Amino acid sequence: MTNIKTYVNRIIEYCKKWGFKINEKKTCYTTFTKAGLRKNYEKRYGMKIKIGNSHIPLDPNPTFLGIKLDPKINYKEHLKIINSKQISKINLIRKIKSFKWRSSFKINRILYMSLIRSLFDYCFIILQSGTQNIRAERQIEVHDQIF
Repeated sequence: MTNIKTYVNRIIEYCKKWGFKINEKKTCYTTFTKAGLRKNYEKRYGMKIKIGNSHIPLDPNPTFLGIKLDPKINYKEHLKIINSKQISKINLIRKIKSFKWRSSFKINRILYMSLIRSLFDYCFIILQSGTQNIRAERQIEVHDQIF
């Protein structure tokens, strides 16, 4: 615990030196583990970290640069968010597909590229890291629902 206080103090000094202000309301910490999020996560990894007069909370799923992290770094929480965003867009494409227009395949492809593929492009780091079956599962699932 002494080491953590030392490192936090170093970060605070660095920020003061270079003119940065730490937003205590947005600051949190997480612990990455092989076990991931378990029932005893807060009890086991909870620490009393303070910046100024503010207690820094433990957040098992912090958001960093738009990516929802989790203790095991398998991106399950982030992929749940991506899936929930896809549902309404897939339903829109299904509805348009049901009209049976002559160029419906072209329209579906354009809609897929603009609405759904953009979600994949946005989280390309997640899909490229980790196992390749994450990407394959997501794209096959979406493709089967649309085409």
